[in-house]
Amino acid sequence: MLAALAGVRAPWWVLLALSALVLAALPVTLLVDAIVMFARSWRVARSLSTPEARCPRGHVVVLGPGAAWTCGACGYAYLGSGWGPCPRCGAVAAYVTCPCGLALDNPVFELLGSDDAR
Repeated sequence: MLAALAGVRAPWWVLLALSALVLAALPVTLLVDAIVMFARSWRVARSLSTPEARCPRGHVVVLGPGAAWTCGACGYAYLGSGWGPCPRCGAVAAYVTCPCGLALDNPVFELLGSDDAR
């Protein structure tokens, strides 16, 4: 916002008042962003700690620590969590496939946004 004010043709006192207004709003916007980030992180942490999830069709997919998984990157079979890293190569699954064929996305990648390199 301050950079946009640099191109405005107005008296110095108008620019000063607008700059003060922008700087006064900054703590409020930072607080709102912090609350939104905390809520997203809390929701992801809660979904990572559950031992099972439901696919879009309502089927239960067991993700818990005792489930058998095969790493998509190296092919290593292990017992562990569906969202945890592979013990051999450290790769993390971007999704888990339900027996019906639909995918459940890893909630960690939701925090990363669309620019993740899956």
